[in-house]
Amino acid sequence: MRLKKLKTQIALKKEVSDRISNVRIKLFNAVVNSNDKKDKKLVEELIAEYKNEVLIYESIQIK
Repeated sequence: MRLKKLKTQIALKKEVSDRISNVRIKLFNAVVNSNDKKDKKLVEELIAEYKNEVLIYESIQIK
């Protein structure tokens, strides 16, 4: 049972890590290609999403 829980927590942490990487890539591309207010809003939304994903990642504790 404990091993199954550990595997689940590790898998969750890996999944969130992958999502962080994807958001980081989207954010980088949005910043590079930004040139108007619409893009600025997208960048702000991506920053908020990135922060949320990081909080989720940090909250997953593997014990």
